[in-house]
Amino acid sequence: MKKAERVINFLKECLQNRPEVADWKLIFDTQSRVLIDFLKIQSSQLVILDYGCGKLRVLHALVEFLKEINWKYTGFDPFFDDSQLDDLAKLQLPKQYCYEILQREALLKRSGTYNIVILQNVLHEVGIFETAQVLQDCRVLLDDSGVLLLLETPLLPKCEPNFVPIYDWEIPMIFSGHKQLSTKTPKGLPILFHMIAKAEIPNYREIFANVTNLL
Repeated sequence: MKKAERVINFLKECLQNRPEVADWKLIFDTQSRVLIDFLKIQSSQLVILDYGCGKLRVLHALVEFLKEINWKYTGFDPFFDDSQLDDLAKLQLPKQYCYEILQREALLKRSGTYNIVILQNVLHEVGIFETAQVLQDCRVLLDDSGVLLLLETPLLPKCEPNFVPIYDWEIPMIFSGHKQLSTKTPKGLPILFHMIAKAEIPNYREIFANVTNLL
């Protein structure tokens, strides 16, 4: 009965355009670990955009696990709730770390700013038009040597009405190049993880056509 109630409440949230978002505390999972492990080995100062930042899960992981590296963080989410900042205020954030949360209009003025753009569990939340726009935004906001980090969980324990699975073998059908870093959880659940250079992200029309061909 309790499981059925959770599913019903989840569907209500989706229909109200408020789908469940990964919790701030979810930083010890496999997906967070592989992301942090990748960021730890980068040689340059990290200028990070968390596109679709949700409840600031990525920022929490940065604060907890990336203390030896200087980084700047920008979060963007069209449904961002300012109350999420309450959890952040409880942490002792070292002065060398900078963070900000921007609206889309302000964000798009930052073209060519970021050397890392993170899309974590974002694309399964949006439709074809939105997918093309999101990836176009990422291409514009990356600097010339920057990379897009695309992370998804192709098989979720409970599905979402808008969910469009993206699998490892489909990535070459969307992008002109990529580096696969995918892995699995201890229970065998696949974690899609790909690094994509700015030059490998097509323009809006090409992305739209490529994603449409996956349906």
